[in-house]
Amino acid sequence: SPVPWLIVFALELANEVYDLWFERWPDLAMQLGEGLRDILGTMILPTVLLLVARRWPDLLRARR
Repeated sequence: SPVPWLIVFALELANEVYDLWFERWPDLAMQLGEGLRDILGTMILPTVLLLVARRWPDLLRARR
């Protein structure tokens, strides 16, 4: 299910909105770039897990 991935994504976006709202950098473009880097860095592992679960679910199942 993509629901856990969407929850992580929504929480990360909320975190970046909070950062933009309360933390002001001298250069807005640099702040937006760092925010995008944070989003990508945070979403890599959940995305990989989602893709593995969909493509190769046997890798995530317990072996008997």
